[in-house]
Amino acid sequence: MASVPDAWLVDGFDKASERFASAGSSADDAFRALFECVAWAGTINERLRERGNSSPELQGLWFVRNRVIHGGADALRSVMVSGGAMLGAAVLGSFALGEAPTYGWQWQPSSMLPTGRSQAGVEDYEKHLQGRDVAATLKAVSAHLQKTNVG
Repeated sequence: MASVPDAWLVDGFDKASERFASAGSSADDAFRALFECVAWAGTINERLRERGNSSPELQGLWFVRNRVIHGGADALRSVMVSGGAMLGAAVLGSFALGEAPTYGWQWQPSSMLPTGRSQAGVEDYEKHLQGRDVAATLKAVSAHLQKTNVG
């Protein structure tokens, strides 16, 4: 059976992760990059599961992949991570007034995602992804792939 090398899949995941990181606060750019990340992660996870080399983060990405790809789920929640005191966006005195805030992305709670045919990976999603920083998850997966010499 003809298959592309693991390295191509990992490279695709890493490049999509870079696009996610550069999306900034643009919800549509972040969604498109995330869609691509979870697609790459899904194929990588299938291969690693066969080898007994998956990770909890990859299993959680499997769960969210199915919601994003098959249900068009908005798995991202925008959060202010640092920056200025826009009135109503931060406690005055905690940031320099007029400094623009910086936003990041967290994983939505699983209860906010559409139901799917399978709950595979939901426990790992809830334990290792939901409510956490998306970019940090993508970095952790990339580190796992390097550590296990995939790619």
